[in-house]
Amino acid sequence: MGIAFMKQYAQSGVDLLLIGPAFSFDQATVQAVGDAAMGVKNTANWSKDIDNAANKKFVDGFVEAYGRLPPIYASYGYDTANLLLSAMSKADISDADGFRAAL
Repeated sequence: MGIAFMKQYAQSGVDLLLIGPAFSFDQATVQAVGDAAMGVKNTANWSKDIDNAANKKFVDGFVEAYGRLPPIYASYGYDTANLLLSAMSKADISDADGFRAAL
């Protein structure tokens, strides 16, 4: 329905900026919407275009493994896995207080 909405919004002639969350304007959705997505603003806490070594490693690894760009959900999983691995290297998971502190 979001794809249809964006197309209908573009056809409506309403001249107001359209702002939406990352989930509404990810690369798959934007491709399906086509030109109607031009000019929309996307709000997100992560982007595949963040220019740092950690993000490049994640994006490149995801593309190599899956043959496509990562969605925002994949970044959440990657960050969560790294957080857990970091905490597990500092505290045993059977030590709830220690593990919580390590997180």
